[in-house]
Parts: sequence; structure tokens; C-alpha cells
Amino acid sequence: MTHPGSILNQKLKEARMHRSELAKRTGVTEKHICTVVNGQKGITVAFAQKLGYVFEDASFWLKLQAEYDEEQLRIKEESSIEARELAILEPLQEMIAHFVEQGELKSGCSDAAMVMQLRRLLRVSNLTAIPEISFYADYRARLASNERADPYVLFAWQRMCEIETPLDEITAQFDNSLPYMKRHEIRAIMFSDPNDIYSELKKLFAECGIAFRMVPAFHGAPVRAFIKETNDQKLVFCMTVPHQRADTFWHTLFHELYHMIHLHLGHLFYVDFDFSQGNNDSTADEFAREMLISTNRYRDFLQSTRRKIDWPDVERLAKSANVLPCIALGRLQKDGVLDWSDFSEQVVKYSWA
Repeated sequence: MTHPGSILNQKLKEARMHRSELAKRTGVTEKHICTVVNGQKGITVAFAQKLGYVFEDASFWLKLQAEYDEEQLRIKEESSIEARELAILEPLQEMIAHFVEQGELKSGCSDAAMVMQLRRLLRVSNLTAIPEISFYADYRARLASNERADPYVLFAWQRMCEIETPLDEITAQFDNSLPYMKRHEIRAIMFSDPNDIYSELKKLFAECGIAFRMVPAFHGAPVRAFIKETNDQKLVFCMTVPHQRADTFWHTLFHELYHMIHLHLGHLFYVDFDFSQGNNDSTADEFAREMLISTNRYRDFLQSTRRKIDWPDVERLAKSANVLPCIALGRLQKDGVLDWSDFSEQVVKYSWA
């Protein structure tokens, strides 16, 4: 980027003004003019104010100087990035590609320039600081206990959830009682056209003060959902769906609904790992099962079916519980009553997930 002194020199030539004359007009020495024109000194606030009387106003010169200084700082920073920070780009490659696709990052730059872009996007002055950023104790404990989880990918994934979940369509404030009150309305959406389910859920969650989005999963971020309370008492709720199976989607949705119903406001955020095994997660799983097929109904079905279960049996369970047949199938497969290969042609997958 051109030094402001070069622009000043150009202005002098256009005005056919000698440096000594500019020195007299601005009340500085000719030597000072020369050092600025030659790029040895910058334009100070005081000198910009004086130049403002002779050429362009002070803001013009200050803007040129600020842009030049910022560019020089960027160049200096890029050249001083350490190898250990550059190495963090490797586990983030999948996420970087996603951010580029979404227009959040620019591709085709050097590794050092990509580090600089990521610093701004992730809001950290150095990527190596990410593992040290304080999270709640349970999060740190679960992260440390699973080798599939990468702290850098997880951090970037959470930032992605924040960026890609706009809150402008949410007018209501979040209240724990609202999703519980609407749980049966949420459940009924499963019978909608699969192409409409996502939009209907977003609309219903918006009435609860919740911004809902389906987001992709990435290697290094083995997560099911991200829940975050905003400053204006709204909730960001992002969810992934492994294998895009409808039965997995509805079970996970009600699992997360339990967490939202019991969310302690002011907790800031909650990340639900797909390897979570705490008491709270067990209770959330039980809530999801009961919301879909009650334990009593499921037990009665198993007791009444003494032979090998065929597809009409699965449909009978689904009808009695008022759920999609694929949800009844998923329950039987997960419990080992049926093999995962049984009736595979009946498994419903959501393309939007």
C-alpha cells in the first residue's frame, strides 16, 4: 500500500508547489516535509490538521495514514506468526472450506493470511489461546475425556452456529415453559410433508423465542446440538443429524427440548456431545423416548408379540403410539429387538438435514 507521503508528493506536483513553500504554509520545517514525502515519517494528527488548510481536509490524511499503518501491522503480524499457530490450520481444513463456501473467509491466500482471517472470524488474537478460553467445568471435562473431540474444531463449530443462526426473525423472549407447553405441537409436525418440516419447526420454535437451525457436523466436533442464550433473552438452538435418519432426528430433537426446558438462564451456552453419558443426558433420553413411544405402550407391544416381528407389527406399534412407522422401527433397532438391516428400505431420511 502506498505511503501517505507519496500522495502528498503527488499533491505538491499537481499544485506546482515546492516543499519549502509547503513548509512555510503549514508552519513546519522543510526537513519534516521531506521525511514525510520520502516515507520516513507518518502524518500525525497535528500535521494532518495543518495539511487540511492547504490540500484535502484532515480526515483524508488521517484515513490514509490509518490504512497504511494497519497494512504495515498486518504484514508484520503475518511474518511473525509462529509454526504452532500455523499448524492449527490442519485440523480446521474442513471448517475452513465451509466458511469459504459461506463467504465468511476468502480462499487462495497464504497460510499466514488465513490465520489472520480466522483470528477475526473466531474473535481471538491468537488461535493457540483457544484451548485456554474458559468454559464451564462439565464442558471441559467431557472434552478432555474424548479423543475424537478437537478443541479448535469445536470452537470454530460453535462460532459457525452463532453466525449462521440469525435472530432478527425472533420477536418473543425465551421462557422455559414455552417449549414444554408446545411439545405436542412440535411432535405433530412429524406428520407434515418432509419438505415442510424444517420450516414449520423454525416457525414454532420462533414463537418460543428460539432461533432454530440445522447445521453440518465436522470431524473433530462430535456434537448433537448447541444451545446458547443471547443478551436479549433469546435462544440459539443448532442441531446436527447423523445419517439424516428421521427417527434419530426426532429423538435428538426431544432430547434437546428437555435440555432447553431445564436450561438455567444465565448459563450462557450448552454443547451436547454425542458421547455424553451423564445423568442429565440419560434423563433427556428417557424424556425423548416417552415423548415418542411411552414405556408402557412399548412394553405392552413386546409382550403381545411372541413371534418374529414383521413390518405390520412395526406399523401397529407406530399407530398405537401415533408416530411415524420409521420411528417405531428405529426404537426396535436401537433396542436390539430388530437388526439395523431389518426393513432398511423403510428408513426415512430427511434431505434437508
